Amino acid sequence: MPNKNNADAQIIIDKNPDYTFYVEPLMRLFPDAKFVVMLRDYRSVVSSYKLHQGKRIESCVLNAFLWNKFNRETARLQAAYPSKIMLLRYEDLVQDTEKWVRQTCQFLNIGFDKAMLTPHQNLETQAQNLQNTEVTDRDKKKIGELTKPINTSHLGAWKTRLTNQEIIEIETLCAQTGSLFGYEPSKQLTTANKLKVYLLNLPRLVLANITFWLLVKNYFYLPFNLRMLLIKYLKITR
Repeated sequence: MPNKNNADAQIIIDKNPDYTFYVEPLMRLFPDAKFVVMLRDYRSVVSSYKLHQGKRIESCVLNAFLWNKFNRETARLQAAYPSKIMLLRYEDLVQDTEKWVRQTCQFLNIGFDKAMLTPHQNLETQAQNLQNTEVTDRDKKKIGELTKPINTSHLGAWKTRLTNQEIIEIETLCAQTGSLFGYEPSKQLTTANKLKVYLLNLPRLVLANITFWLLVKNYFYLPFNLRMLLIKYLKITR
């Protein structure tokens, strides 16, 4: 680790959502590894992408498809390795922060510190320094959000941010998996309703499958030179 005395490191924490599809290889490399999986209501996740996508061409269908893939794998892993994987729902964390931070520390066998409940206080100066650096506007905004206290203001925001049709599409793709984690659908959709969603979005679903297999599940297995080409010409990074 840069600028650190590695000899004194007792634990390394690395945050990367794509590790969802590399849990078992990572456990073979690091037998003592544990995984904390952060979950969030699929409608809130897609709504957030919609709000922050900017000029990128993304659809609710694509992001719902990816949420479903990630969390189906999460459910499989948690059932297979219950002592290695902790599920932490965003909604629970923001409503009872201390309880869930304490449980996370206990799971990871690390000490709890009250400062963990106010991480934004340590980030304010760093965020100010970044304003004058060559960081993208999107990253500056994300870092700026981290300087705000944990709050419940975004709970249920999807109900006003998403259209009725978007909710139908998202719940068609995600409701079955979401129910495994306590996220119940808001609509009772018939088989005909769901079939219509799949037929009308067939091109997007094909693109979503390609995106998933090439740029998510198998990205780190691609030859390094190919990944560099994707970064250079398509601006695709993980």
